[in-house]
This record gives sequence, structure tokens and C-alpha cells, in this order.
Amino acid sequence: MKKGYSLIELTITVGLLSILALTISAIVLSTVVGSYRLRNLVHVREVGNYVTGQLERLIHNARSVTSCSSNTLTLLNQDNNPTTIQLSGTSIASSSASLTPSDVTVSNFSLICLPSSSDPQIVNLNFTLSTNSDPNARPHDNPSLNFSSSIEFRNN
Repeated sequence: MKKGYSLIELTITVGLLSILALTISAIVLSTVVGSYRLRNLVHVREVGNYVTGQLERLIHNARSVTSCSSNTLTLLNQDNNPTTIQLSGTSIASSSASLTPSDVTVSNFSLICLPSSSDPQIVNLNFTLSTNSDPNARPHDNPSLNFSSSIEFRNN
């Protein structure tokens, strides 16, 4: 009786191990890609929530509105200093400070003052944020989220 493995047994074993290795590789790769996509989505959501919160606080606590247009809002803050909220390039800025990081792009930014631009009671804020971290990434790896808020002035 001969001891050892036949060529067919070795071929089948190597084939099964190859299939198993490919399956494990595919699972690991899809997990890494999903993690990258999820990390970008969470980052965009965090930035959007931060910007919305900061603008809500600024607008809600303002003493009055100096001017209001579709993409610029100038108001007097609690210290009677003017604060301008506007789209500056691809970021949202409050006076001279940018509220969005450089790896996030702002688009479709609009400010709508209601009932009128001269004496608004409510400001509707809308904008879209997307990541621009990797220009070679597939489109669905760089998420884009819409943010919207309706802000009422406290001091009116």
C-alpha cells in the first residue's frame, strides 16, 4: 500500500483553497470600500450638521437683518457688529471665517428671507455638501447630501 496523495487529490485541494482565498479577498475588499464610503458619508453629515447649527445660532440670535439676497445675508449680531453669511468660492463663510473644511464642497447654496428681504421673520437655508477628497474615486464613493433649515429670528 502506497502512502501519500494522488495528483487528483492535490489538484482538488489547491483548487478549493484558491476559491476560498478569492472569496475571502472579495469580502475583505468590499468591506474596505464600504468603510471608505461610510467614512465619507459620516464626515459630510457631521460638517453639514455643524454648519447648519452655527448658522441657526447666528441667525436666531441676531438683532436685525441689514440685507438679504439669494446667497448673502448680513445681520447685526448681539454686539451690534455686522456678520455676513455667504458662499465664498466652494465654502460657506461667516464674515471672514470659513465654516466648511477644504475637503468638502458646497453647492446649491441659497438663503430665502420671508416674508420680505427688508424685514424677514424667517430665513430658509438650503445647501448641498459633497466630498472632494479623491478626484479619482467613483461617484458613489464621494457622497453628496442636501441640508435644509427654516430659521426664525428670536428678536423680531
